[in-house]
Amino acid sequence: MAPGGIDSIALLVGVLAVAVAGAATDLVRGKIYNWLTFPAMAAGIVASTWVHGLSGLGGSVLAIGLGFLLYSWLFVLGAMGAADVKFLMALGAWGGAHSARFVFHTAVLGVVLGGIFAFFSLLFRGRLPAFVRKVWRLVYSASLSVLAREFEVEAPRIDPSLTLPFGIPIAAAAAWAAIADPLVRWGGLWPR
Repeated sequence: MAPGGIDSIALLVGVLAVAVAGAATDLVRGKIYNWLTFPAMAAGIVASTWVHGLSGLGGSVLAIGLGFLLYSWLFVLGAMGAADVKFLMALGAWGGAHSARFVFHTAVLGVVLGGIFAFFSLLFRGRLPAFVRKVWRLVYSASLSVLAREFEVEAPRIDPSLTLPFGIPIAAAAAWAAIADPLVRWGGLWPR
């Protein structure tokens, strides 16, 4: 197996199955259901414990918590749905003894792939110039607020027509991190 990937075929199959199911439901229905995420978390804990013993159990539980911490702030800001947070947590449970590294790398890659996905979506919908203007206004008003020492910045409103099924980039990131984690291969974040 490639450096940085998940070290067990059983766990790899579990990650890929959960990733495909979550991406499919998000693409088709615009949702990632609790009937997928909660049983996937439980099954990931059991499978990781079976493969790696207590270190697998600890790693899975840690990854579930870390997944929550990494993406919950995006939910609070309205940038993603709660199902996306639970999806990352469920995928992280399947990482085995190295679940924390796996969920961290999946989260980072998910944001990168999601950004690329969003860029091309905005570009092809003809909405990129308006989005850039909106971001510029936010940065400009935040800068003025800091300079004026008035630390009140109005959060941008999320346009529902611009929402994307973020489960797809999360699933792609999980598959990539599970098979051949590029962040380990490239000597980046959280090496072996």
